[in-house]
Amino acid sequence: MTILKDYRNLSIRLTDERNRHILEHPEMISMFDSIEQTLTHPEKVIQSLSDPTVQLYYRFYRNTELSGTSIFVLL
Repeated sequence: MTILKDYRNLSIRLTDERNRHILEHPEMISMFDSIEQTLTHPEKVIQSLSDPTVQLYYRFYRNTELSGTSIFVLL
């Protein structure tokens, strides 16, 4: 398990199972640092409409395997 911090310095647990799920997406293999950066420096954070306990962290990345894409982290 990996512990990450968000922009409010809250601890976020990235379980091994979730990490494996992320890495099932080949385009995400080289982007772990982008996940951390999205948490620590999001461009926007949105409250989920379907689940009040979930927040969506967004950050746009211009130069990725999927150029011109946003990464969002669901917590």
